Amino acid sequence: MAVVTGWPVLAAAVVMMVACAQKLTQLRRDPDSPALRGVCVVLACLGAATVLGWEPAYALPTRITGIPHLARLLQHALALLAAAALQSVFLFLADPQTAGRRMLRRWLALLAALTVVTGGFAASGFSTASPAGDRVTPASVASVCAVLGYLTFAAIDVVGSATGYSRLVPSSPLRHGLRLLTTGILAGVAYGIHKGLSLVLAVIGYRWPEAAISQALAVAAMTLVAAGLALPSVGPYLSDAVRWPARYGLYRDLAPLWRAVYRINQDAILSPPPRRPSIRSMSSELHRRIVEIRFGLRTLDRFVDPAVGGDAARAASSLGVPADTARAIAQAASIADAIHRKTTTPPTDPGSPPEGDIDDVALVAVDGGPRSLVRVSRAYHGHLRLRRTGAVAPDRESGTPGRSYPRLDLPRPHELETAMPRHDMTLAGELYLMCHGDRSGRPRLHQRAIEIGLAAALLAELLYLNRLHIDGERVAPIDGAPPPDPLARRVWDDLRKETHPAKKWIAYLAETAVEDVIGRLHMQGIIAPSVIRRGLRSRQVTVWQPTDPVIAAGSWARLSVLLRQHARLMPFDAALTGLLHAVELDDALLDGDRPALEHARFIVTHLWPPLADLLTETRSLLDSEILAHRM
Repeated sequence: MAVVTGWPVLAAAVVMMVACAQKLTQLRRDPDSPALRGVCVVLACLGAATVLGWEPAYALPTRITGIPHLARLLQHALALLAAAALQSVFLFLADPQTAGRRMLRRWLALLAALTVVTGGFAASGFSTASPAGDRVTPASVASVCAVLGYLTFAAIDVVGSATGYSRLVPSSPLRHGLRLLTTGILAGVAYGIHKGLSLVLAVIGYRWPEAAISQALAVAAMTLVAAGLALPSVGPYLSDAVRWPARYGLYRDLAPLWRAVYRINQDAILSPPPRRPSIRSMSSELHRRIVEIRFGLRTLDRFVDPAVGGDAARAASSLGVPADTARAIAQAASIADAIHRKTTTPPTDPGSPPEGDIDDVALVAVDGGPRSLVRVSRAYHGHLRLRRTGAVAPDRESGTPGRSYPRLDLPRPHELETAMPRHDMTLAGELYLMCHGDRSGRPRLHQRAIEIGLAAALLAELLYLNRLHIDGERVAPIDGAPPPDPLARRVWDDLRKETHPAKKWIAYLAETAVEDVIGRLHMQGIIAPSVIRRGLRSRQVTVWQPTDPVIAAGSWARLSVLLRQHARLMPFDAALTGLLHAVELDDALLDGDRPALEHARFIVTHLWPPLADLLTETRSLLDSEILAHRM
């Protein structure tokens, strides 16, 4: 380790300390993660070693203790401790159960290296020819060899694991972070080789001016290692910050359509949205707004008059409007007319448009992507402006200028219907209930595990409806009558539009799976929103609680009893067992009962092949997500 007077080393130390502070914030949220603890130790040791390499800080330990060049010994000790902590990080990522036993040998090797280094410094009286390089004595040679030997052993250990993980995970900040980490370790190996060659040349009597090169390699190695460890958690935030302006533009442009949905159906809204979402919440708020618009517009299907959209489309086309814009205008006109019909039709009147006679215009407005919904929202906003200026006759939805209408107290689904019968429960619905408390509604799993599990359950529903086939990573929708369930039908329609591997479809559906399943269970009267206060600031949080705890606990109790009795499961329960195994909830379900767990594993290994392939892809995606979370 070299002593320098420039500011680059101090800047690198500040970067490492900031990264360590960010990881400590993560550790406060997940204090039981040994991998996160190891990352914090690595960053703290590297930052401290870099600070000690700065000339004013280098002299401080000597002033306090009177021991010359004590900072040099501390630098070597911190570097060795950082290497050992980095080894423990990858051991716990690979297998937390055996990591402690496998790490014991490495701690013993670290202790031996520290003993040799400390003995070498003590034997030489802590004296060196200069602060930049060790005096060549047998003790100093043994000390340097001990440091380089352990660092080389740790580099081989870590590089193999990091390279293997980088091949497994998709292109993401995690993969880039692992590659930066590998590059930093290789720079450290280059530092060790250069230091070793300089020592050999010094032994034979040739002095090589190695201080500048050693300084550059050491700083580069430590900075790259710190950046590689911080990037998996900082990278998504930076990416969200770059994308925030574009996402906020979409979020703001969707506001007119969202407000229209809110006027006619407050059940579509989970909780009032923030006026300007933060960088971290922007993506989820945008997805939530799209889901709420889609969910709210579905209640308009039976009020759509096909003639309105057709007339608007023809009028727009006659003016030379582009096809996409003309279609958005037609959709906006249909929505405005349907809102007018819904808000003016008496509750006892089923409405003039017949059930099931739904125009394609309304379906596209509901199921389109963000861009198409934005075009419809802009067209709808323009439609309202025309009505306010008198170009179009006002209706109850928009009203006349200066007049406001009260909130519509429409009946809520759970007030009209009882909980659906047991045999009508869907896979995703049962999995959601099992992933949450039967009384409190609080999650039993990490949120991302629930999202991925529900996405897989939605695909499994189509498998059992014979509207989907999965072979390895290949997903192939099967033509036929649309699924009767609206959510299953929408997923099936999405699968028919594009071709992607199973893992990509699971990740895509996971973005909105929780909201979609919550909406379906709410419509069925199985769960209902409850606002609670949480935290010192009494922040309001919406929790979806079961309306009947007996029904919510039924799935958990039924499957637990069947597995403990080693019963032969029906296909539905077998699929549910496979989903619980994929999200690692089977152990909690059976409370560690080893015979029952073995029976559950047997069922999982003998599942229907398409379902088994789906669960394999689910487990693979979840493993990569867990790895990213631990990093």
